[in-house]
Amino acid sequence: MRDNLCLLLVLRVSRFAFWLKELNLTRLLFWLDYDASLHAG
Repeated sequence: MRDNLCLLLVLRVSRFAFWLKELNLTRLLFWLDYDASLHAG
């Protein structure tokens, strides 16, 4: 039972880390696009 709980925690943490990374990547791409359009306009 305890092993399952540990595995669940690891999965949850890794999923959260993945989500955080995706969010940062999206924000970075949006910022770069915004910056490029700012310089172009």
